[in-house]
Amino acid sequence: EVIEGVYAGFGKQAAGAVAETLRGFAPETPRYTTDLARARQLLDEAGIASGTTLTCAVETGDPFGQQAAQLFQANLRELGISLNIEQIDATTLQGIFYGDAPPEERPNFIRYGWWPDYNDAWNYLYPLMSCQSQGSAGGNAGFYCNQRVEELLMQARDATSEATYQQALTEIQRIIALDDPPAVYYIQPQWLTVLRRDITGFVYNPIYLGLFDFWRMGRIAS
Repeated sequence: EVIEGVYAGFGKQAAGAVAETLRGFAPETPRYTTDLARARQLLDEAGIASGTTLTCAVETGDPFGQQAAQLFQANLRELGISLNIEQIDATTLQGIFYGDAPPEERPNFIRYGWWPDYNDAWNYLYPLMSCQSQGSAGGNAGFYCNQRVEELLMQARDATSEATYQQALTEIQRIIALDDPPAVYYIQPQWLTVLRRDITGFVYNPIYLGLFDFWRMGRIAS
């Protein structure tokens, strides 16, 4: 519903936290399906009772995030859970995301996207999943800490072969998608860049998709 209704089909379902185009992506990572009966079972096992109220922070002026949150809200309502969607300005949202307030003082969900510094799944995962990256130390806004994931992050960082590197990252991606997920991964948006025909010098950046190196660009004289 998010992909078709919110993004008009310009995207695909995410397979866990790592984008398919990143080095280290594990194609066998489980993908979610909508199964509200299974969701209710898992919530019961976790002690999340019907009648619970949760919060989701979304940046003001982010229509995609707001509409996706509303669809999430509707699914939770069927499970007897209320979701309050809080629209927060960008500065405040960044302050929450990178702040040191403890988890109990944070929204239950924060709508956020992430880019790596370079084409590498470890570089993508470490700031989000490492116990050492909590709060202002990185991008681990949920204060997630799984000791097996921590061990595997170190193995991937110090790997001396491609096979060892990939094996560690593959296990991490399964854990955070299925066994002990810290987030809900739902879309890899399709990015479109539109240029006039007389623009020259544009080089597509596959990591920072919205980057324009203006000093290299020009316009053909008419």
